[in-house]
Amino acid sequence: MRFCFVGIANTAVDWASYYALIYLIVGISEPTAKAFSFLIAVLNSYSWNTVWTFNKEYKEGAGDDKRIKRRIFFKFVVVSLIGWGINYIVFGYVLEVCKLGNIVLLYRALTGQSLLPLIMASLAAIIWNFLANKFWTYRVFGKKVLV
Repeated sequence: MRFCFVGIANTAVDWASYYALIYLIVGISEPTAKAFSFLIAVLNSYSWNTVWTFNKEYKEGAGDDKRIKRRIFFKFVVVSLIGWGINYIVFGYVLEVCKLGNIVLLYRALTGQSLLPLIMASLAAIIWNFLANKFWTYRVFGKKVLV
């Protein structure tokens, strides 16, 4: 449940950043805005997942060992970068399908921007991030994080 809550909140950060970039930076492309918004969301996600969602695993695995904490952060970044790739590819693909298929109601659902590609990209990345973080990033074996 915690991961779901963080995922929903993080999706809000991602989407709010996306729309802010689209409206504040004249001429920025939708995929570029999406890439930046996702990176902003990664920092938010690491903070919440480390201190709340996977806090027990983090504390058991890392304790006060700064080296292990850096490894966890590195693993989180690797998972997030793969998630970013998934997010970016799915977003671009669904955006093109919406444009090619002339799906006007879905494509222009929110103030002329693309809702369906945002939803699909976020879902794909959330599923990947949860599974990879649960079973790799924060996985603990005998009080140590597996590297």
